[in-house]
Order: sequence, then C-alpha cells, then structure tokens
Amino acid sequence: EQAIKSFKPMAGRSEIKNLTKIKSKIIFDAYNANPSSMKKVIENFRDFAHKNKIICLGDMAELGKYSGQKHIEIFDLALKNKFNLNIFIGPNFYKIHEQNKNKCYDNTYFFRQIDEAGLYIKENKKVFKKSFILLKASRSMALERILRYF
Repeated sequence: EQAIKSFKPMAGRSEIKNLTKIKSKIIFDAYNANPSSMKKVIENFRDFAHKNKIICLGDMAELGKYSGQKHIEIFDLALKNKFNLNIFIGPNFYKIHEQNKNKCYDNTYFFRQIDEAGLYIKENKKVFKKSFILLKASRSMALERILRYF
C-alpha cells in the first residue's frame, strides 16, 4: 500500500495534474498511445465518478494501413461513452470530421493540430471549470504543449 501511495509515474505516463485556477484535474498520458491503450484508458476514465468529464485525444502513430479504421474505432468508443466534451486532435482524427461533415456530433470538436485545440481551450475556459479531463495521444503529437492553454 505504501508503495502505491509513493508511486510516481514517468513523465507523460498517467500523470495527474491539478489545475487550481479552474478547479479541475487532468489525467495526462501522452507517452504512448495505441488502440488497446486508448480503449482501456477511455473505459477506465468512463468509470470515474465525476459530473463533468472531458476527453482530449490526439492521434495514434505507427498504425500503418490500419490507421484510419483504428482511429474510427476509438472515436466511436469515445462518443458511445457520452462524455461532456470530446476533443480530437491530429490529421487522423481530423479525417473523420472531413469524411462526415454533414453529421452533427454533440459536444465534439476536431482540430488538425495542438495549437488550434489550444486556442479553443483558451477561448472557452469556463467549459473546462470543475472538470475531470483526460489527455491522451502518441508521443509524436507532443500533447504536453496543450497544457499551457489551461
């Protein structure tokens, strides 16, 4: 039990960060992302007891010819869980938006790159107040850059 209490994850791996200004918490996991780790973290995040849950997922790298299908599967799983807000970042997730422009997804936003998502966060800070936020992406996305917008 003491070992668990003193456990410190590696930088970018399931770190919990407190955002005191907006009274929110972030689970930051941007060291690695693949379909199975994304699925697991979404399912675990779903089970946390919190009224306002927000997911912010960035692209998964190195999926080859399966990339499109795997991003769609993660997108579908995220929407199925009905989080308060869904943010998807990166060219692979953005393709889903481009292929479904005539569809309206409630509380769901797509951005090609981190800074575009960051501007949305900066301009809509009140949406993120008193929230539990999941940030997950492959290392190549450099998702840590989004933290400064909170």
